[in-house]
Amino acid sequence: MEEEHDCENYAKAIATYIWVIKAEIEHLKTEIQPHDTGNIHTTIATLQRRLTELEKEHTDNKQCIH
Repeated sequence: MEEEHDCENYAKAIATYIWVIKAEIEHLKTEIQPHDTGNIHTTIATLQRRLTELEKEHTDNKQCIH
C-alpha cells in the first residue's frame, strides 16, 4: 500500500513539474526581444528538452496510478 502511495505522489509531482515548466516556457517567450536574448532562446530550448523527458517519464509511469 505504501508503495502505491509513493508512486501516486511521484506521478503527481511529475505532473506538477510539467505544468510549471510549460508555464515558465510561455513566460520566457514573452521576454524575447529582437536583440540580445540568445540566452532566453537557449533556456527555452533546454526547458523544452526537459519537458519532453518528463512527459515521457509521466506517460511511462501512468500505470502506477491505476
